[in-house]
Amino acid sequence: MPYMYDNKSTGYEVYPRYPIETLVDGVGDCEDYSILTAALLTEMGYDVVVILPPEHAAIGLKSSGTLTGKSYRYGENQYYYVETTYAGWRIGELPSEFRNVIPEIQPVNPNPIITVELKPSYKWHDSGRVVYDIEYTITNRSPTDATNVSFYMYMKAEPFEDGWSWGNYELDIETLHGGQTISSNTTLEAGRGKTCLFFRLYGDNVIPIEMSSHTIYV
Repeated sequence: MPYMYDNKSTGYEVYPRYPIETLVDGVGDCEDYSILTAALLTEMGYDVVVILPPEHAAIGLKSSGTLTGKSYRYGENQYYYVETTYAGWRIGELPSEFRNVIPEIQPVNPNPIITVELKPSYKWHDSGRVVYDIEYTITNRSPTDATNVSFYMYMKAEPFEDGWSWGNYELDIETLHGGQTISSNTTLEAGRGKTCLFFRLYGDNVIPIEMSSHTIYV
Protein backbone atom coordinates (compact mmCIF):
# COMPACT_ATOMS: atom_id res chain seq x y z
CA MET A 1 0.00 0.00 0.00
CA PRO A 2 1.32 3.49 -0.77
CA TYR A 3 2.23 5.76 2.16
CA MET A 4 0.09 8.87 2.44
CA TYR A 5 -0.16 11.47 5.18
CA ASP A 6 -3.55 11.86 6.86
CA ASN A 7 -3.96 15.47 5.70
CA LYS A 8 -3.63 14.29 2.10
CA SER A 9 -5.87 11.21 2.31
CA THR A 10 -8.54 12.42 4.77
CA GLY A 11 -8.18 16.19 5.18
CA TYR A 12 -7.41 15.75 8.90
CA GLU A 13 -4.00 16.31 10.44
CA VAL A 14 -4.31 13.10 12.45
CA TYR A 15 -6.76 10.30 11.55
CA PRO A 16 -5.96 6.83 12.92
CA ARG A 17 -7.87 4.37 10.76
CA TYR A 18 -9.62 1.21 11.86
CA PRO A 19 -7.96 -1.84 10.25
CA ILE A 20 -10.85 -2.28 7.80
CA GLU A 21 -10.55 1.39 6.75
CA THR A 22 -6.89 0.95 5.83
CA LEU A 23 -7.74 -2.11 3.72
CA VAL A 24 -10.65 -0.36 1.98
CA ASP A 25 -8.84 2.97 1.43
CA GLY A 26 -5.68 1.23 0.22
CA VAL A 27 -3.44 3.93 1.72
CA GLY A 28 -2.22 4.91 5.16
CA ASP A 29 0.61 6.18 7.28
CA CYS A 30 2.67 4.64 10.08
CA GLU A 31 -0.07 4.39 12.71
CA ASP A 32 -2.52 2.93 10.17
CA TYR A 33 -0.06 0.19 9.15
CA SER A 34 0.78 -0.52 12.81
CA ILE A 35 -2.88 -0.78 13.82
CA LEU A 36 -3.63 -3.07 10.87
CA THR A 37 -0.59 -5.28 11.55
CA ALA A 38 -1.39 -5.49 15.27
CA ALA A 39 -4.99 -6.49 14.49
CA LEU A 40 -3.92 -9.21 12.04
CA LEU A 41 -1.30 -10.68 14.38
CA THR A 42 -3.69 -10.57 17.36
CA GLU A 43 -6.28 -12.53 15.37
CA MET A 44 -3.55 -15.06 14.53
CA GLY A 45 -2.85 -15.55 18.25
CA TYR A 46 0.30 -13.46 18.66
CA ASP A 47 0.87 -11.15 21.64
CA VAL A 48 1.67 -7.64 20.38
CA VAL A 49 1.81 -4.04 21.58
CA VAL A 50 1.91 -0.74 19.70
CA ILE A 51 5.23 1.12 20.03
CA LEU A 52 5.11 4.90 19.63
CA PRO A 53 8.45 6.69 19.19
CA PRO A 54 8.15 10.47 18.59
CA GLU A 55 6.00 11.10 15.47
CA HIS A 56 6.07 7.44 14.47
CA ALA A 57 4.33 4.13 15.16
CA ALA A 58 5.44 0.50 14.99
CA ILE A 59 4.60 -2.67 16.89
CA GLY A 60 6.28 -4.92 19.41
CA LEU A 61 6.13 -8.71 19.13
CA LYS A 62 6.38 -10.90 22.24
CA SER A 63 9.07 -13.55 21.97
CA SER A 64 9.40 -16.92 23.65
CA GLY A 65 13.17 -16.45 23.57
CA THR A 66 13.99 -17.03 19.90
CA LEU A 67 14.15 -13.40 18.73
CA THR A 68 17.10 -11.02 18.90
CA GLY A 69 17.60 -7.30 18.46
CA LYS A 70 15.94 -4.26 20.03
CA SER A 71 13.21 -5.03 22.52
CA TYR A 72 11.22 -3.22 25.18
CA ARG A 73 9.91 -4.42 28.52
CA TYR A 74 6.18 -4.00 29.00
CA GLY A 75 4.51 -5.59 32.04
CA GLU A 76 6.03 -9.01 32.53
CA ASN A 77 6.97 -9.52 28.87
CA GLN A 78 9.65 -8.50 26.38
CA TYR A 79 8.47 -7.14 23.02
CA TYR A 80 10.74 -6.89 19.96
CA TYR A 81 10.51 -3.89 17.68
CA VAL A 82 8.82 -4.50 14.31
CA GLU A 83 8.84 -1.76 11.66
CA THR A 84 5.52 -1.82 9.78
CA THR A 85 5.80 1.20 7.49
CA TYR A 86 8.76 0.38 5.25
CA ALA A 87 9.86 -2.88 3.65
CA GLY A 88 13.10 -4.71 4.33
CA TRP A 89 13.31 -4.35 8.12
CA ARG A 90 13.92 -7.44 10.23
CA ILE A 91 12.26 -8.10 13.59
CA GLY A 92 14.35 -6.39 16.26
CA GLU A 93 15.98 -3.96 13.81
CA LEU A 94 15.49 -0.37 15.00
CA PRO A 95 15.81 2.78 12.81
CA SER A 96 18.79 4.84 13.93
CA GLU A 97 16.72 7.93 14.74
CA PHE A 98 14.92 6.04 17.53
CA ARG A 99 17.96 4.46 19.22
CA ASN A 100 18.23 7.08 21.98
CA VAL A 101 14.52 7.63 22.70
CA ILE A 102 12.12 5.94 25.08
CA PRO A 103 8.87 5.26 23.18
CA GLU A 104 5.36 5.14 24.55
CA ILE A 105 3.93 1.62 24.54
CA GLN A 106 0.22 0.88 24.20
CA PRO A 107 -1.37 -2.55 24.77
CA VAL A 108 -3.66 -4.14 22.19
CA ASN A 109 -6.78 -5.21 24.05
CA PRO A 110 -9.73 -5.68 21.68
CA ASN A 111 -13.13 -6.01 23.34
CA PRO A 112 -14.44 -9.58 23.43
CA ILE A 113 -17.25 -10.34 20.98
CA ILE A 114 -20.00 -12.12 22.94
CA THR A 115 -23.08 -13.72 21.37
CA VAL A 116 -26.13 -15.11 23.16
CA GLU A 117 -28.56 -17.66 21.70
CA LEU A 118 -31.87 -18.36 23.48
CA LYS A 119 -34.35 -21.17 22.79
CA PRO A 120 -37.47 -20.79 24.92
CA SER A 121 -40.01 -23.62 24.83
CA TYR A 122 -43.33 -24.16 26.58
CA LYS A 123 -43.21 -26.58 29.51
CA TRP A 124 -46.55 -26.45 31.38
CA HIS A 125 -49.21 -24.06 32.67
CA ASP A 126 -52.09 -23.80 35.07
CA SER A 127 -54.90 -21.27 35.42
CA GLY A 128 -52.67 -18.36 36.35
CA ARG A 129 -49.13 -19.03 35.23
CA VAL A 130 -47.02 -20.64 32.56
CA VAL A 131 -43.54 -22.16 32.83
CA TYR A 132 -40.98 -22.11 30.03
CA ASP A 133 -37.78 -24.09 29.58
CA ILE A 134 -35.01 -21.74 28.41
CA GLU A 135 -31.93 -23.13 26.69
CA TYR A 136 -29.13 -20.59 26.44
CA THR A 137 -25.72 -20.54 24.78
CA ILE A 138 -23.15 -17.83 25.54
CA THR A 139 -20.10 -17.75 23.26
CA ASN A 140 -16.97 -15.62 23.30
CA ARG A 141 -16.17 -15.37 19.58
CA SER A 142 -12.89 -13.47 20.01
CA PRO A 143 -9.43 -14.44 21.30
CA THR A 144 -9.73 -11.98 24.21
CA ASP A 145 -10.96 -13.21 27.61
CA ALA A 146 -14.10 -11.53 28.98
CA THR A 147 -13.96 -10.88 32.72
CA ASN A 148 -16.65 -10.57 35.40
CA VAL A 149 -19.49 -11.31 33.00
CA SER A 150 -23.06 -11.14 34.31
CA PHE A 151 -25.94 -12.72 32.39
CA TYR A 152 -29.47 -11.87 33.51
CA MET A 153 -32.79 -13.21 32.13
CA TYR A 154 -36.40 -12.52 33.10
CA MET A 155 -39.93 -12.73 31.71
CA LYS A 156 -42.06 -9.62 31.38
CA ALA A 157 -45.79 -9.22 30.82
CA GLU A 158 -47.59 -6.78 28.55
CA PRO A 159 -47.35 -3.75 28.60
CA PHE A 160 -43.66 -4.53 28.44
CA GLU A 161 -42.41 -1.03 29.28
CA ASP A 162 -43.73 -1.09 32.84
CA GLY A 163 -45.15 -4.60 33.10
CA TRP A 164 -44.56 -7.08 35.88
CA SER A 165 -41.25 -8.97 35.80
CA TRP A 166 -41.29 -12.73 36.41
CA GLY A 167 -38.85 -15.57 36.87
CA ASN A 168 -35.51 -13.80 37.25
CA TYR A 169 -32.37 -15.83 36.48
CA GLU A 170 -28.78 -14.62 36.90
CA LEU A 171 -25.45 -16.21 36.01
CA ASP A 172 -22.06 -14.75 37.00
CA ILE A 173 -18.99 -15.83 35.00
CA GLU A 174 -15.62 -14.82 36.44
CA THR A 175 -13.79 -15.39 33.13
CA LEU A 176 -15.23 -16.34 29.74
CA HIS A 177 -12.11 -17.34 27.84
CA GLY A 178 -11.55 -16.56 24.18
CA GLY A 179 -13.40 -19.13 22.07
CA GLN A 180 -15.24 -20.56 25.08
CA THR A 181 -18.93 -21.53 24.97
CA ILE A 182 -21.24 -22.01 27.93
CA SER A 183 -24.54 -23.83 27.34
CA SER A 184 -27.20 -24.72 29.88
CA ASN A 185 -30.90 -24.39 30.55
CA THR A 186 -33.25 -23.14 33.23
CA THR A 187 -36.98 -22.65 33.78
CA LEU A 188 -38.70 -19.28 33.99
CA GLU A 189 -42.24 -18.63 35.17
CA ALA A 190 -44.61 -15.96 33.87
CA GLY A 191 -48.25 -15.00 34.13
CA ARG A 192 -50.76 -16.18 31.54
CA GLY A 193 -51.03 -13.82 28.59
CA LYS A 194 -48.57 -12.02 26.34
CA THR A 195 -45.02 -12.18 27.66
CA CYS A 196 -41.50 -11.59 26.38
CA LEU A 197 -38.17 -13.06 27.41
CA PHE A 198 -35.62 -10.34 28.17
CA PHE A 199 -31.89 -10.67 28.85
CA ARG A 200 -28.92 -8.46 29.68
CA LEU A 201 -25.21 -9.29 29.49
CA TYR A 202 -22.39 -7.05 30.67
CA GLY A 203 -18.86 -7.28 32.07
CA ASP A 204 -15.61 -5.43 32.76
CA ASN A 205 -14.42 -5.34 29.14
CA VAL A 206 -17.63 -6.34 27.35
CA ILE A 207 -19.89 -4.12 25.28
CA PRO A 208 -23.26 -4.53 27.08
CA ILE A 209 -26.05 -6.42 25.30
CA GLU A 210 -29.75 -6.01 26.08
CA MET A 211 -32.39 -7.75 23.95
CA SER A 212 -35.77 -9.43 24.05
CA SER A 213 -37.44 -12.37 22.32
CA HIS A 214 -40.56 -12.35 20.18
CA THR A 215 -43.83 -12.05 22.07
CA ILE A 216 -44.97 -15.36 23.57
CA TYR A 217 -48.68 -15.97 24.25
CA VAL A 218 -50.19 -18.71 26.38
